[in-house]
Amino acid sequence: AERKHTLVSFMYTAQRDFMKELLEKEGIKYEVLDGSTPASRFAEIVDEFKRGMYQVLLCQPQSVAHGVTLTRADTIIWLSPPRSLEHFVQFNARIDRIGQKQANEVLMIQAKGTYEVKAYKRLMNKNASQLGLLSLLRE
Repeated sequence: AERKHTLVSFMYTAQRDFMKELLEKEGIKYEVLDGSTPASRFAEIVDEFKRGMYQVLLCQPQSVAHGVTLTRADTIIWLSPPRSLEHFVQFNARIDRIGQKQANEVLMIQAKGTYEVKAYKRLMNKNASQLGLLSLLRE
């Protein structure tokens, strides 16, 4: 609620529905981009977000992982760890691109004592390994 423009990543429809209820209760203007968003409406929502019409975009990472620039956002919130490193990296890249004028951050929600802690750690280790390999290939 304290952020101007945020992307919230959800993996499951239950997470999406919970967030919709919460955002409506708080009076926060939002929109959803996922597999059920009609193609014609998808581009409109992206454009409206770029113009500042929504404070939050609830996004399924697979739906916006490639080809979408959302530099209006300054924050990404992951409600749970993704299964795919590619989706994680590509979704985070929606705000970390040319045209970004403000600092941005990625927040990963994890409950203590759950699998999420290990899942995020493995995801970060996998990312570090991949970046190390790419670095070798550039030499």
